[in-house]
Amino acid sequence: MPGWTRLGKTMETEGLTLRKTSGGNYPRHAAHGEVLTHGVHTWELVFTAAANANANRMMYVGVGREGLDVEKGGHHKAGAWYLRTDEGTLHGGLDGVEQTPIERAFVVGDRIGVRMNCDEGSLHFYKNGKAMDVGFPAGTITGPVVGAVELMCIGQALTLMPEAKLA
Repeated sequence: MPGWTRLGKTMETEGLTLRKTSGGNYPRHAAHGEVLTHGVHTWELVFTAAANANANRMMYVGVGREGLDVEKGGHHKAGAWYLRTDEGTLHGGLDGVEQTPIERAFVVGDRIGVRMNCDEGSLHFYKNGKAMDVGFPAGTITGPVVGAVELMCIGQALTLMPEAKLA
């Protein structure tokens, strides 16, 4: 699996770890892996670090359209489908769907699993290898897409894992 393929000037990589290093508390987009057009694809990200100043855990993990602006965030409004890591709610493509936030959905050290089924247009999420009750149902996502994240605060980091361990 290729590592981080697109990131902006407020992000840095060290191996497979992506870290927001500057830019204030504004979401910034990054992409990883190949363009996904068909089949089922899985990957995991380790929640490596929360924000330096305030331990903020709000990041977004999922998929987005290839070519989204890496110097901006908020792509869930158009072009990305995400799980918000601090509370476990979905963002993008499900306007008007009521969700129940999960307190402390992910904390440092947790693995965030992603399963994208391009053939049916669904996206499912996992916590430490176990399926969560949240996801985008079949028909929600149309490709092509790439693995994508948005980090919010300086110091936040995610590490891309080469093999997913999803149950």
